[in-house]
Amino acid sequence: MGVLPGLGPVAAISLLLPATFHVPPVSSIIMLSGIYYGAMYGGSITSILVNIPGEAASVVTCFDGYQIARKGRAGPGRPSMLKSLMMACIGVVIGNIGLDLITAQPRFTFGLDILLDGVGLVPKD
Repeated sequence: MGVLPGLGPVAAISLLLPATFHVPPVSSIIMLSGIYYGAMYGGSITSILVNIPGEAASVVTCFDGYQIARKGRAGPGRPSMLKSLMMACIGVVIGNIGLDLITAQPRFTFGLDILLDGVGLVPKD
């Protein structure tokens, strides 16, 4: 939706809101947030490639993104696949620290009670 000029994330959510009426609330919120972030990302595609912002939030992307695209650097560079896979594996391991959701057995806590809640994104006191 964000690729179409004038139809931003708010329009996408309002058009697809009736599709969530018979879905559980948590699933519908997850679906609507995915639509929102997808539309926000889609707006940057048109602003970078053709210098037309998809929505108001991607106007600033037109200033630098289009100039970079004209130089032939619009797509991502070739990052190391090994580094990407290593970071994904580390993320999965860190995400598994804590109690198992089904059996409530501790995983990767090494006997430390502080790790039973998992690893938080914000440090605590």
